[in-house]
Amino acid sequence: MITKETLIDLANRQKKLDDYIYEKRQIKFNEEISNKKLIAFFVELGEFINEERSFKFWSQKTASPRNILLEEYIDGMHFILSIGIEINFDFCGFSLNLPVKLENLELDYLELIKNFSNYAQKKSLKNYEKLITSFLLIGTWFSFTEKELLETYFKKNEINFNRQNDNY
Repeated sequence: MITKETLIDLANRQKKLDDYIYEKRQIKFNEEISNKKLIAFFVELGEFINEERSFKFWSQKTASPRNILLEEYIDGMHFILSIGIEINFDFCGFSLNLPVKLENLELDYLELIKNFSNYAQKKSLKNYEKLITSFLLIGTWFSFTEKELLETYFKKNEINFNRQNDNY
């Protein structure tokens, strides 16, 4: 599970990446960029769920290996942090309250999708807080350790900087 301090650290690192991309690509933030980030997050969430496979009642195939799930989850983390940064979400003041007992993964996925839709319709701090909380809850289902999350984020962050340098 991720701590508030780690979330703040990742948000700061994400801001550096976002600023670098905006500067390198000479992009000014606007509503179009905001919507593209939302779509990117939704795609990454779908990729994670697809690799996790619990919804595939018709299939006997098991979930992808843990490292693949971590990579897909962190891809989503990059975008959800970026979305929060763009609305000046106060990660320092964020109260991370996740349930101790997990009940139903599919219902939690649906809650996340609902919160995504609500945020897409009304980009408010309250809706973002619900969105990121439901995203972080999904991570708890897989018992991702803080160390795993950090290592995977750092690797992907380095890849993302290198991609920008290579005109990705």
